[in-house]
Amino acid sequence: MTGLRECPDNWEYSDHPRKSELYGRAQQLLLQLRRLRPDQQLEAAKDTRPYHNSYFESFTPEGFEYFAGHYRGEDFRCLNTYRVVIRQDPRVGHPPALVPRNMDRLSQDIERAIGKLDLRVPEAGNLLADVNTFLGYARVATAIFVYFLEIHPYANGNGHMARAILLLLFARHQVYPRGWKIDPRPADPPYSNLISMYRNGNKDPLVNYIISHI
Repeated sequence: MTGLRECPDNWEYSDHPRKSELYGRAQQLLLQLRRLRPDQQLEAAKDTRPYHNSYFESFTPEGFEYFAGHYRGEDFRCLNTYRVVIRQDPRVGHPPALVPRNMDRLSQDIERAIGKLDLRVPEAGNLLADVNTFLGYARVATAIFVYFLEIHPYANGNGHMARAILLLLFARHQVYPRGWKIDPRPADPPYSNLISMYRNGNKDPLVNYIISHI
């Protein structure tokens, strides 16, 4: 193991001297995602790794460039054992050995759930035309968003990708939540508190919060 760098115990992109560049990257990524076709947007929601890579490229620890664009638990040194600990909520941060499998299952669940919901959207394609259809779509999109954050598949940047997924799912039907950005994150309070409430079974406040941005 001579010559190998020690595994970083905590990757913080916010400590990078060029962190101010990330805001511009977020705007570029937002435009890129909006220009995709609906089928491409669904594929992007199912696997955000290419977008995580382009967003965090050159912001990873030196020698660990693969931290951008790969899940914890994938077959890369240090990343394959990288744990995430959120003291405020021990449910967040699935064990690295389980992350690739759980993300594969989430990808399949997204395709099935969104496919079923798409069948309910009026022929004109207007998701907002029927209140019940829109609410059902918003609830499913929120559930995907929260579970992605629970898995916490990346060493960092999970919030960015979770918010991108939510934007992608709505953008497929030309719905663009205003004020809901990839970066910066929504204001605290109430953002984090609403996510915690959702995990504790009180789901409507977060769903309503997301809807309020539309």
